[in-house]
Amino acid sequence: MNNAFFRRQFSFVQNKLKEANRQGIFQRALAWLLLGFMLVIGLTIFVFMLLLSWLLIPLYLWRQRQFIKRSQARTTQSSEGQTIEAEVISKRED
Repeated sequence: MNNAFFRRQFSFVQNKLKEANRQGIFQRALAWLLLGFMLVIGLTIFVFMLLLSWLLIPLYLWRQRQFIKRSQARTTQSSEGQTIEAEVISKRED
């Protein structure tokens, strides 16, 4: 890339800035207000989602513990009353 490319880009940016300065104060103020409003809305959504996740994680962990307890109870109930018979063929004496 040569200097001519950068000169063209620089002049393009300067022209854009001059056009922006020609716009009225009302348009700039409206743009800033709109940008600020969008930032506030985005921050509000972010904080809401963060708080919601903090509330739902303990609930999810509690449900998982309950599920594990129920599955362990089913396992012990199903194993009760069953007899496993086996024969010892050899016994290592280490």
